[in-house]
Amino acid sequence: RVTLGHVRVGRVARACARTHRFGMNAIKPLPLAAALAITAALPAFSATVETDAGPMEITEVVDGLDMPWGVDFLPDGGFLVTEIAGTLWHYDGEGNRVEVSGAPEVVAQGQGGLLDVAVARDFAESREIFLTYAKAQDGGAGTALMVARLNEAGDGLTGGRVLFEMAD
Repeated sequence: RVTLGHVRVGRVARACARTHRFGMNAIKPLPLAAALAITAALPAFSATVETDAGPMEITEVVDGLDMPWGVDFLPDGGFLVTEIAGTLWHYDGEGNRVEVSGAPEVVAQGQGGLLDVAVARDFAESREIFLTYAKAQDGGAGTALMVARLNEAGDGLTGGRVLFEMAD
């Protein structure tokens, strides 16, 4: 069993999930980037750290990530991880990973890139996931939110459409 402590998901993805009545998995707040950065940077690391909220167990779950940003869990025990440069990874319950094709083209500058991922509450039926990202616009980039379906193999997105895009 792996404990990352508490994970925070993005406000835009959470708001969209509520708006579309899909909801979010029950996840408690803690900066995800910090949790994954700590676990990804240390080889076979496991420790208990004292925090203001009490002890938190940190166990390395995956390694080899380049600036992980968002994570959400799938009903089968697997999970999805975004990397800021635009890569979406699918990890199965055994820790094997595959790159998911069909992620949106992102503007990876500063804090922009592929940001949060949220799995729809009805994922078992809909297979829908939500992604927030920095999308190219005239004169720069703006935040966008898309929904797409993860194929049965877990290695591709289909039917992606933009639900929200910040205007310049």
